[in-house]
Amino acid sequence: MSFKCPNCQTSLYSRAHRLCVNCGVPLPPDLLLPEGQVRHFEKNLEQEKEARLAEDSNLKLPDAGPDGF
Repeated sequence: MSFKCPNCQTSLYSRAHRLCVNCGVPLPPDLLLPEGQVRHFEKNLEQEKEARLAEDSNLKLPDAGPDGF
């Protein structure tokens, strides 16, 4: 199913945005995801980001040899 802004007919790539990214007009509620679903999705993204950062901080670079390489 394709969703479009009723004002400018631009395709909506995210139903989490409350305004059309092209023309700035508020989008009608029937085109939007429920607020609770958006918050849940954002919370999951934040948890994944924190997990990746924690994993990256645990990675160690190999010790450099005597010549620095």
